[in-house]
Amino acid sequence: MKDTQEDRGFEKTIACYHKPEDTEKELNILVDHGVFVKDVSVDHPVYGEFTGQLRISNRKEVETFVKHIDSSKASLLSELTDGIHLHTIKADREELLEQAEQALEEAGFLVNKKV
Repeated sequence: MKDTQEDRGFEKTIACYHKPEDTEKELNILVDHGVFVKDVSVDHPVYGEFTGQLRISNRKEVETFVKHIDSSKASLLSELTDGIHLHTIKADREELLEQAEQALEEAGFLVNKKV
């Protein structure tokens, strides 16, 4: 079986907030810091938790994801919760996760570093 970035390293869940048009910027910040974006989830007040698998690790995959959302006219999960969502992120080194979180915080996308 092939060893993938998803199978190894450090994992963390982070809480984010942004408008739909900032999705590409948020994801690029993460992958530019060497982070694998495993999934996105939201906690809907009526239906509970929804999780969507992303498996994004580079800018080309970010671009493909954003184009697919646009062309399908699909809504982002985060639109169900006014932009608040969680990402499970992974990296080979813990400091990459920390650097990515710091960059998200500087961009105004991080809700709370203690999630």
